[in-house]
Amino acid sequence: MKRLFLSALILLSGASFAQADVSPLEAKARKQSTVPTVSLGRSETIFLNPASECAVNGTCDLKQVIFRKVDYISPHDPSDPDDVLILGSKIFLGFQTESLDTLTNYLPVQVERGCMWYSHPGPDGKLVTEFGIVKSYMGKWQVPHVYRDWTVDSTDTDPAYGSRGDDRSYSLEWSPKIPTWIPDGQGNLFGEEKPTVPFLYTKDEPGPAVYAFGLKQARNMSLEFKTCLFRREDVPLISNGYDIALEKAVVCFSWDSKFVFDHAKLRFVRQQEIHPECQRPLSEHEERVRMRLRPVDGEDSRIDVPLPLKADPEAKTDGETKK
Repeated sequence: MKRLFLSALILLSGASFAQADVSPLEAKARKQSTVPTVSLGRSETIFLNPASECAVNGTCDLKQVIFRKVDYISPHDPSDPDDVLILGSKIFLGFQTESLDTLTNYLPVQVERGCMWYSHPGPDGKLVTEFGIVKSYMGKWQVPHVYRDWTVDSTDTDPAYGSRGDDRSYSLEWSPKIPTWIPDGQGNLFGEEKPTVPFLYTKDEPGPAVYAFGLKQARNMSLEFKTCLFRREDVPLISNGYDIALEKAVVCFSWDSKFVFDHAKLRFVRQQEIHPECQRPLSEHEERVRMRLRPVDGEDSRIDVPLPLKADPEAKTDGETKK
């Protein structure tokens, strides 16, 4: 399950572990999030389930799968020193079946790899970076948003994207008419009101990336995703984050959201590959904070929260890490 589009965010160097404070950058980003965005590019891919293959894999009740993506920018006001620049991505995955009672035969699953981090110039002008952004991982821990390898994007142990409790389709959305693009608001939830059309969809909006000109601080993201649709029986009820057989998916759509701020040129840049920052080891400071992050269930204990994958000790980074 994953319904929160924005990651849980705290600044490691300034957060209280009993109560996470909202950093000045995050406060500015939330204020700016109400400003209209401008599209940087949009795409749509439609998968039509071929009759020649559906009988073999038992999916003839699936008619089509629609994937949409838009990259956007929320421009800043140069005359306002408190304004921020925001860039991000939104996606939409929808699927249509032959009848209402066959909608629950399919479940979306999303995996991701990459990371998010803060950066700012240090007193000596050298770039300082910090893994100060955390998110709920598999319903067990709050962990740094650093996924070295493909990992299920879920806030609980059920990898189905939209599950809640025993209803694995609860948070999937529907509208009386099939949306022609990515809806801005939330549609009807399957678990609250059963659909009148055989079409369900989900959305995602990771990040976004932010630069606060007054603070000279950036929130960066370099993330890759695979958003897939599976037959229900091919999605385990419980996942450890790595045991999803993507080869069993009916269809997968690969996409990314990569916006890294260049503090010298004062602009965001995009790279094809995941940024090297995502492979660096945690600093001593980040490791101490990681050990203090509490379990999602609120137990007051220090546990060894595992990162999704060990860092490559040979990896290099473009900046210095917080010590």
